[in-house]
Amino acid sequence: MFELQKHCDALVDLARKSNLARTFLSQVEGALLYLKQQTSCDLDRRDNAQTLRSRWLAFETLIKPTPLHAAFQSDKRRWRALQQFAGVPLIDLCPEPARPPKPKSKFEGKEAKDILQFLFHETSRLKLLSDLELTVLRIGLMYLAMAADKARSQRNPKDMEYVWRSIHPIMHRVGLLNVFHGEPDAARKVKNCIKDRPF
Repeated sequence: MFELQKHCDALVDLARKSNLARTFLSQVEGALLYLKQQTSCDLDRRDNAQTLRSRWLAFETLIKPTPLHAAFQSDKRRWRALQQFAGVPLIDLCPEPARPPKPKSKFEGKEAKDILQFLFHETSRLKLLSDLELTVLRIGLMYLAMAADKARSQRNPKDMEYVWRSIHPIMHRVGLLNVFHGEPDAARKVKNCIKDRPF
């Protein structure tokens, strides 16, 4: 039990080094002092298992929204020893299941010119446009992709923005802009390139 008392003291030291409010730290220290006292009690004088567990869970709820929660868990062996003393079931000690990896963006590592070229190639799938609209859209996207491939000093931002504004209604109407759904970085790169804004 002496080791558990040392664990409590170590957590108190961590709490005191934080920049959290004094009233909050008093609550944290009070909870840890209670736990330390329980570890030093004989079994017949210790609070029952339900009380110990409920006090521990209240303590975890108290610190969970703060940086202390991660700091306290940095030493997993110490944290789990205290959890087990408080009667937390083994299932509660298991780490949270890993979150599924974020889907990889189809535009990862691509520049504005690559994204505009992708839009240009996507026009071959469009079926609801007149020949004139399709020609305007393809020429506009080709111009923008070629302009985006130039050095910033050689681009004409006013012309690029004019072309983009001219073809934007067509792209919106046929759903070509849907490629940017869930792709905020790609949309930002195109917007910044056309408006000549640094990333």
